[in-house]
This record gives sequence, C-alpha cells and structure tokens, in this order.
Amino acid sequence: AKTTLSNKSREYYLQNIPTTDSMMTASNARIVDAYYNAAKVYYEKLADYDKAIKTFEELNTRFPQNVYLLHDYYSLYRINKQIENSQRAEYYKNMIISKFPESNYAKILTNPNYFAELNSQENQVNKLYEETYYEYEKSNYAKVIDNCIYATSNYNENKLLPKFLFLKAVSYGKTTG
Repeated sequence: AKTTLSNKSREYYLQNIPTTDSMMTASNARIVDAYYNAAKVYYEKLADYDKAIKTFEELNTRFPQNVYLLHDYYSLYRINKQIENSQRAEYYKNMIISKFPESNYAKILTNPNYFAELNSQENQVNKLYEETYYEYEKSNYAKVIDNCIYATSNYNENKLLPKFLFLKAVSYGKTTG
C-alpha cells in the first residue's frame, strides 16, 4: 500500500523533482510541450502576436534542438509576415531554408507553386495508374510492365507505388509463366 505524504513534510515537496537523467529528459520534454502549446494558443487562439513570438523564441533559446524547431521557425515566419516585420520574417525564412532544406516548409518558401505542382504530379500518377490497371484488365501485360517501370523511376515516393509494383509482378508472372 502506498503511503500518502503530508503536505507539511519535506518529502511531499521533493517527490516530483527530477533526480535522474531520464526524469530530467521527461521533465524537459514536458517543458518544451508547454512552451510550444502556449505559443500556439497565443498565436492561433488569442492573436497575441508579441507573446507568441516571445514564447516561440524563448522555447528555441532554452531548447535549441527541440522537436518543434522547424514548425517554430515557420510559425515565427508567418507571424512576422502578418505583423509586417519583413526583416524578421526573412530571417526565419532563411533559417528554414538553410537548416531544413528538404522540408515541405522550405519547398513552399522557395517555390510558391510547390503545392500546385505536387497536386498536378499526384493527378498524373493517378491517371497513369488508371491507364495501367485498364491495360492489365485487357491482358496487355507488356504495356503494364512498361507503365510500372516508368512509374517506379519517375514517381518513386508516391503512395500508389506498391500497387504499381504488384501489377508489375503479376504481369511478369502472366507473361513468363
């Protein structure tokens, strides 16, 4: 049975203080989450841009490797853009592009048409898959294999890739026995 400590005892106030590395890591993670959530509330719910900026920047100063760093930078970019502080907005834009060049945020900032191009590519892949499946149903396995090879070499990160690979494997099986 667990004994309840009196709030008049020293142990009562010391029981939740982190004393090991793992407890300290967990404590720091909770602090990071608290800063991040507070900054989001200031920005998104209360529209208190000054406090949002201050909270995001304090989070990044205290925990420069925090898990939200990329999102923090993007939020700071957006807030500064919104309050027309173009110098700070540009600073955070450059931080995103230099520290996270492969992120979607960096791609958006360097190419305003990024999402339109991504959507266009998605439509092309969907159309190609429909054509490939149609050819498969017509037992035109050579065309299916060609389309699948094209898809795997040109759209190698698409969510339809496993379906292309399956059609390719089945088509090879049908043509080679």
